[in-house]
Amino acid sequence: MRLGSNFWTNQIESCGADANCREIKRINVSAAFFLSIEFQDTGYFVYRAYKAAYGDATGTSGTGGMHNLSVPVSGSMSSCPIHKESDRG
Repeated sequence: MRLGSNFWTNQIESCGADANCREIKRINVSAAFFLSIEFQDTGYFVYRAYKAAYGDATGTSGTGGMHNLSVPVSGSMSSCPIHKESDRG
């Protein structure tokens, strides 16, 4: 898993201090990661397990008028036992 993380990080770091380049790389890396096998096989499973275990919270949106909507429970997924297990491979 560390090699994958290094790959994604290096994509962004290759821009150095160029803020515009870093912004574009962040967007590209984010899109590529969510489409990757790495995410499909582990990350999405962890996300769904976390959501199943902890459910949704209620948030408020002002888009199109004030209304409530379901949002993921905020908190650190690093405390989730399934997440810790997936980090080990």
